[in-house]
Amino acid sequence: MSNEEESAVLIEVPASDASSEDTPPDVNSTAPAAAPVQDGSNAPQRPALLKLMGYPHAVSNNDYAQENLTPDWDAVLDHLMNNPSEASYHEDGAYPLDDALWIEKEPVPSDVVIRLLRLFPNALTEKTFEIASQNPNTFHEVMRLLRAADIDSIFTFKRTKLVRLMGFPPFTIDQAYEQEDVVPDWEKVRLRLVTHPNEASVEEDGWYAIADAVWIQSNPVPLDIVQTLLNLCPESLTDQVFENASENEELDEQVLRLLFRADKEIQEKIEETFVKIDAE
Repeated sequence: MSNEEESAVLIEVPASDASSEDTPPDVNSTAPAAAPVQDGSNAPQRPALLKLMGYPHAVSNNDYAQENLTPDWDAVLDHLMNNPSEASYHEDGAYPLDDALWIEKEPVPSDVVIRLLRLFPNALTEKTFEIASQNPNTFHEVMRLLRAADIDSIFTFKRTKLVRLMGFPPFTIDQAYEQEDVVPDWEKVRLRLVTHPNEASVEEDGWYAIADAVWIQSNPVPLDIVQTLLNLCPESLTDQVFENASENEELDEQVLRLLFRADKEIQEKIEETFVKIDAE
């Protein structure tokens, strides 16, 4: 790497003077905060990098909205070449990478993301993926870059092929989907359950595949698939499954009946294992 691309050193934000009369930053702001630096004025200032992204100059100014941000990405890229250390500024849990990804009106291009990631890889956090996923205008290639940059798969885990065939996004970090986005292929799901039955037992944040299946409204899960999922993994019949099924008005009521019947059978089998002690 050339001198212009040398890795940035993490620069923590200094604690503010308790006696200052300046209004403190609004830590509850929905926008990711940027790091303050001193430029010789009395009020702490955001670094030039964030000013070029369109953020207000004063750290205390959190009164801005998406439509007010007008980034100059070419200028941002040039600035990073000459000021690589600013990629590591940190305030309120956010880095410039997060600030860049938050902008919707003119979403950050891939070349800026690459530069920010290479200058300070530690800026990639769970918050980064949350911001990028929630931004409806994030470029597809930018999401690919972020996932690839998570080289140890700390933040990005792939859903099982079984759940992906149900129409869910491939990565667990992607929770920004609606009912209309989930389009299942139940025939392929049937085949997958035959070739990879163990995937019925995979749990993701308390949800098994059956919970995902009964949640789908666009093309509700067939009764036979629910039965197969229960046969393969009886312990997957949790309260979440009943809750998802009861809230799905498109789901055949026979599915709910099957769930209760299966639950009764499971409870009866558990009771048969109990040792009965007769009272004297």
